[in-house]
Amino acid sequence: MAVTVEIFASALENGLGMDREESKKLSTYLMNFFGLDGFCIDNAFLDNERGVLYYLQEHGLVKTERYLANIGRYSKIWIYHYWVLDENKILEYANKKEEEKDSFDVYSQLDDAVWKRS
Repeated sequence: MAVTVEIFASALENGLGMDREESKKLSTYLMNFFGLDGFCIDNAFLDNERGVLYYLQEHGLVKTERYLANIGRYSKIWIYHYWVLDENKILEYANKKEEEKDSFDVYSQLDDAVWKRS
């Protein structure tokens, strides 16, 4: 299954805690690079964009791969570095149910009567 902008936005929202508007903008921006193929050559990114990819890599949403190619009659080896969307992890985050509330959030568990003055 190909990762769409909506699926990627849901993964950012559920997995990384981003708000909906911010995750939608970021997923649209990144999917313009990746497309439906789910990979992009590293040379296409600027340093600040690459920093975002490293952040996503820490959370398992993208990974790097490389391709070795022999060029010319002297068998010079060129190395191409790619960024690849981890579709399984993205789908896992996108389908993630809302986690239970923080167990330290004791105030929300109290009855309304506790807050009334007598």
